[in-house]
Parts: sequence; structure tokens; C-alpha cells
Amino acid sequence: MKLTPSLLAQRLFRAANFALAAPAIILTLATPALTQTEKVLYSFVPSSGQNPVGSLIFDSAGNLYGATNSVRSGQGTVFELSPSGADWNQTVLIDFFHTQDGANPRAGLISDAAGNLYGTTEAGGHCCGVAFELSPLSGGGWKETVLHSFGGADGDSPQAGLILDSSGNLYGTTELGGNLDCASSGCGVVFKLSPSSAGWKETVLHTFSGHADGSYPLSPLLLDSSGNLYGTTADGGDVHVCSGGGCGVAFELSPLSGGGWKETVLHTFTGGLDGSNPITGLIRDSAGNLYGTTYAAGDLSRCNLHGCGTVFQLSPQAPGWKITNLQTFGGGQNGANPAGALLMDAAGNLFGTTQLGGNTGACFGGCGTVFELSPSAGGWHETLLHAFTASGKDGYQPLGGLIFDSAGNLYGTTSLGGANGAGIVYEVTP
Repeated sequence: MKLTPSLLAQRLFRAANFALAAPAIILTLATPALTQTEKVLYSFVPSSGQNPVGSLIFDSAGNLYGATNSVRSGQGTVFELSPSGADWNQTVLIDFFHTQDGANPRAGLISDAAGNLYGTTEAGGHCCGVAFELSPLSGGGWKETVLHSFGGADGDSPQAGLILDSSGNLYGTTELGGNLDCASSGCGVVFKLSPSSAGWKETVLHTFSGHADGSYPLSPLLLDSSGNLYGTTADGGDVHVCSGGGCGVAFELSPLSGGGWKETVLHTFTGGLDGSNPITGLIRDSAGNLYGTTYAAGDLSRCNLHGCGTVFQLSPQAPGWKITNLQTFGGGQNGANPAGALLMDAAGNLFGTTQLGGNTGACFGGCGTVFELSPSAGGWHETLLHAFTASGKDGYQPLGGLIFDSAGNLYGTTSLGGANGAGIVYEVTP
């Protein structure tokens, strides 16, 4: 039976109600006297979109684009925010009112050189979500085209956004579907969408089994210059740990010369110091190292003995890959439970968000944080850039990742809070 969104949320963020405690034991936290400034750019209004859970993107004119998971009278939106003096104006590009068009987008968007936007919805379509394109019209407005409507065996409930290769092919994951004998609703797939004169063709590149190869991919993919794909699964791997469902894996998919794709598991998470349940994607540095987060585990004395999550590095080291724990979250001002992807600057510093932690007095378990990790001779040093307060216009529970502008300012969303309780778009200025 297909999971309802409420049950899905319970599983994805099952650590959200853990009792959070003291700072982590691996890194020392920078002083809480913050030098960064957070500014709320926009507070969502439920009638025109609420609960953004994905990341944002910029266009060349400085406008921001994203999606909201729901709306008071519908099933989510795609929106544009345009700067106007000191304010930002919202334009709803599409309302997901009709289920055939998709419903409840959870992920961020991508764009191509022509300004078209691409994304996914976790529901709607034939039954199980869609991949869509939004194209700007010459006379104003936007046109939606459903590129693929998932049917279960070919994928179900895409939680992550898409990536685009140089040939115009799209790649993504679905959290469920594939082999429907796996946990009755499937353990997820990796898919490719290819444009053709007859429309778009879907090819399933890998169907997860729920065992050593992983299960329930929730994150977008990473594509390298050789055409290999990298990603994570929230569960699966070693099914003897994490209550028998596995703690998740990091994987690589490589195209074979004779056709088809080969999966290689780069790391199987154990639920210990290496973390568990990665729900975000991977990023890559110029040396080929991969970076990501786990939502739980790490220091198992924290967050109700489940751990508050980690930041890790995977380094290619023949004959396999070596994992290094860069940060163990411990709750409180240290942050807890990262749910958004990492971002790296030119100097090799990492930036991210945690869903919980920070101001524990304002929210049970904390309202969430924005953090920076900087490499140093003694390891990596965490700096708290912002702790959300849920008071006034400030939001709480950031679930998406961050983006930079040309000046190095950070932009993101919170799923809740703000002036109307429906989430915010914010900027953090160094």
C-alpha cells in the first residue's frame, strides 16, 4: 500500500521529536555571538503557497524560483520572487490544482539555458507523481508540460529534484516504486528522461532491492564528467542495523559499454559514528571527494540516543572509498538533523542547514540552524551562522539547502514560521 504523505513525513523525519541535548563531542562550536545577519525576504501567505521544503535557484536577472508543498486551496505552487527596492514580490507561476498536472512538490527546481524550469511532484499524475517542465510564454505567463507521469512499477513518489546533462536528458530518483514486492510499495528507482520527437521517454536505470544496494532514495543525483551518477538512499544496506531496515548507503551508477548501468555501493552506513539515514544528495570537490550529511546517528548519546546526524566526506582510495566524519551534530546551538544538501565555496568551506537545534527554548528540539564548516589543521571547525527563532517574522525548520549569490550571500527557505506561519525565504549576509 502506498504511503500517505503524513506517514512518509513521520518516517523521513522520525528524529524530529527526539530530546536534544548538549553540543557534539567532536568539534568545538564558535561563539554564539553571531556576526552574520539574517533577513526575511518573504513570508508565505497560505492562500498563495505554504511550506516550501526545497532549495531555491536564481536566474540571470536576480529573481528567485522555488516550489511550495501545499496551498490553502490546492496542492502546491511554483513561485518566482523578484526584488523590488527593499522588498521582494511573489508571482505564482503555477498552482497544482488538477491532480493530472501533479501535486505537492517537495523538491527544488532546475533551469536550462532557455529559461525553462524542471521539477517533480510527489503525488498526482496517473497515481504516483510527475516530472514537469514550465516554459515562459512570449505573451506572459507560463505553460506546464507533464514530461512523465509515474505509474508505480516505473517509480513512485519522487521526493528529489532533477539534474540535466549536456544532451538535455534529465535524471532523478523516486522514493518508492520499482519492484512492488519490496515492502509492498517498492523501494525506489533511479530514472532517466530523454527528449524525442514523440515526447519524453523514461528509462529505469536501477531498481532498488531494499537489501545491500539500498532503499528509498530521497535525494537528487550528482553527475560527473564521465557520466557516472552518485546518490544516497535513506534506508537499506546492512539490514541487520537500524531496526532491521538498514541505515542507508551512498552509491555510484556507471553506464556500461554494452548498455545498462552498474551500481557500486561506496559506503554502507552503520548507524554509529558514520551516521545513518542520509536524505540529502552528494556534492563533489575538484579532487573527486564526495560530501554529504546523515539525518541521524553520529553521537548516540544525543537526540534521545538516536544521534543528531553527521557531515561526512567520501574519498576515493583503492580499492574502494574511505569515509571521514567531518562533523557530529549534538543538538542545542550545535544544530541537529540536517535535511538539506550541502554547498561548497571556492575556498572549500561547506555550508548547510539543520532542521532542528539552535534555539531550543523557542521550539521543542530547536528551530533549526544555518552553519559553516571550515577545514583547518586540526580537522573541521563549525560556525553557527544563524539560529532560527520562530518569533516575529523569522521561520523555523529549514528542510532545503542553500544557494549563493555573486556577493557570497546565502539564500534558503524554512518550511514553517514567518509572519503567517507558512514558511519564509531568507538571506544570510556574512
